[in-house]
Amino acid sequence: SCPFRYYYQYILGLVPIEDTDSQRIGTNWHRIQEIANMEPGGGCECLTEDVPGLMPQPNPNCPLCSGTGRFPDDPMDAVIAHLNQTYATPPLSKTIEEWETEKIILLYSLVGYQWWYQDTEYKTEQLEQKFEIPLLSPITGRKLQANIRGKIDRVFSAGSNRFVHEYKSTGKGIDPDSTYWNHLTLDTQTRLYTYAANQLGLGMCGVLYDVWSKPVR
Repeated sequence: SCPFRYYYQYILGLVPIEDTDSQRIGTNWHRIQEIANMEPGGGCECLTEDVPGLMPQPNPNCPLCSGTGRFPDDPMDAVIAHLNQTYATPPLSKTIEEWETEKIILLYSLVGYQWWYQDTEYKTEQLEQKFEIPLLSPITGRKLQANIRGKIDRVFSAGSNRFVHEYKSTGKGIDPDSTYWNHLTLDTQTRLYTYAANQLGLGMCGVLYDVWSKPVR
């Protein structure tokens, strides 16, 4: 979209300093999406087997299950508990009102997100799929002396098609002519996920970039 921007970023390696607020909000958005997709009424993620052979023990300080080891029947209860803990104390750079507003934006955005997708025919097949696989030579197919590792947010099917679902968040505009979409075409992270999905035998034919643009207060 702009030769000078390309030259500065990809030739000279000059990129804008990442905004700390954006990084924090993006991390929290991804986390509440993960919580919202957990199995209702199932075992909580805090369950750990401290002693081999004994029953896994819950974390008494876990906000998701309140130390019971059982995930709530309504995942939104766990989302709210997580946000309340995460935003319990504002940092020195934020007022109480700013900190509370950020929490409410995340919560209400998730409610809107779930409403938007409630009538879709997407079927989740894998959640938070971790992988560590050998890197193969594209010429010979031989295993190279390197492994790649990561975690795929979600793999879902829509009819006969299967997609890697990648959550993204941004404070920038995401209208159709936004430069944000051009940037995603160069996203090596998601290309890595599609490669991993094929190597794991999950199969895929595309990527759904699920982008949330943070509302302006």
